[in-house]
Amino acid sequence: MDIVAPGAFLVTTANNNRYTNTFGGTSGACAIVSAVASLVLAVNPNLTNLQVRDILLSTSDPLPFDAEHVGHGKVNALKAVKQAISTL
Repeated sequence: MDIVAPGAFLVTTANNNRYTNTFGGTSGACAIVSAVASLVLAVNPNLTNLQVRDILLSTSDPLPFDAEHVGHGKVNALKAVKQAISTL
């Protein structure tokens, strides 16, 4: 993995007009990273996919454990958007 995101106890919709916090795993984490990538592109739609990837990786927060398996760290939306703004 190059980057990680929270992926446990995410609140989402469920059947019967209810919500659940049992959603998680890579499906939930992927949605969070995709949302941050969308924020970056909203700031600067001229960025290429590689530039967005570089921004996400370079602004991630390091994790104090298992660096071999979590790559660059946990996605950080605020840092990523600030860096995208600096590319304008």
